[in-house]
Amino acid sequence: MEREGRREDGPPGFDDREPGHERDPRAPGGRGPRDAGDDVPGGYRPCATVFRDPGTDRGAGAPGFSRRVHARALLRQAPRAASAPAAPSAHAARRRGHVAGPKAARPAGAPRHDPRPRHRTFAMNLVGCSVVENREIAPGNFLLTLKVPRGFARPEPGQFVHLRVSPESEPLLRRPYSLEGFVERGKIRAVRIYYSVVGRGSRVLASQPKGQELDLIGPLGVGFTPRPRRTSVLVAGGRGVAPLLFFARKLREKKRPFLFLFGARSSRELYGVREIRGGRIHLATDDGSVGYHGSVLDLLKRQWESGEHTPLTAEIFTCGPHGLLHEVAEFAAGRGIRCEASLEGPMACAVGACRGCPVPLLPGAGGNGGRYPAMCIEGPVMDATIVDWERLP
Repeated sequence: MEREGRREDGPPGFDDREPGHERDPRAPGGRGPRDAGDDVPGGYRPCATVFRDPGTDRGAGAPGFSRRVHARALLRQAPRAASAPAAPSAHAARRRGHVAGPKAARPAGAPRHDPRPRHRTFAMNLVGCSVVENREIAPGNFLLTLKVPRGFARPEPGQFVHLRVSPESEPLLRRPYSLEGFVERGKIRAVRIYYSVVGRGSRVLASQPKGQELDLIGPLGVGFTPRPRRTSVLVAGGRGVAPLLFFARKLREKKRPFLFLFGARSSRELYGVREIRGGRIHLATDDGSVGYHGSVLDLLKRQWESGEHTPLTAEIFTCGPHGLLHEVAEFAAGRGIRCEASLEGPMACAVGACRGCPVPLLPGAGGNGGRYPAMCIEGPVMDATIVDWERLP
């Protein structure tokens, strides 16, 4: 349906006076750089972008919330323009709903036009947070507690947050961290992150003091999905224990049985062992200082070969180094065991826009070798038996 108030020489379906739809001044009949009604210094009219809340797409009558971000706000204003801002035109005010204008006559029988978009827009949960505690548990390993507002949704075990590690401009990119736990006491909510200093981002994060204001996006990704009436076998390696500790607490709350297998290089890296309750736990260390002398994979094979578990009564959930996940996935695939692994990799945006965290899949019935799902959207927890670990960076 064309607008009634458009110019005769304007394009059909658009109002030539609206921002973002000006005619080219070089075209025949085009507008000049300082035509009547222009209130922006510089000879152009910037376009306005509308960010809509997903609630606006729930059908007619749903409460919608939108805010306009004018492109002029992104430009450095001249002193004379900042001191005496021009008043918006009556037409612009009518479009924003501040001035009641006459209703345009609608031909009889014409369908009503709903100006709201029909697609659902993606909303990122960007919230501010503050450091409550940033304590070094073992040499190079830290436990970070961040206070988050009430608007932060309750995360599921296996999900992650995209954290701004410093209030400064460097490092520029955020860092993804899986959650070790979620605390809710009265009106206070907090998330816990267990991390190791392995690069520049984590080194900067380790220096953040108590009370430092940061921000994060989350919770993001897909978490663990246990099946009913099955025993969960949790296989953790090193600092990969963080999301599995969160998962074990959730299983305990639901009174579900689980077996926790935890392996590390030494006893000093067995973080959170005393917090594992409600299930059986077996430890393994490479130096033999605590528990089984060997890898956690050997411990998993011994437990499974004892005949206590079958593919119909148990399933595996694992997180740890890349090599451990690969070996556990091969072990599960060879015996027909359902296995989910929490993957780790570099992420730039964490919302699937940059496509910088693709996960290669195996060809065949289970996987699809031609498809590369984004780890941040369809992960980080994925079916370990269909991941092509040889091609995974």
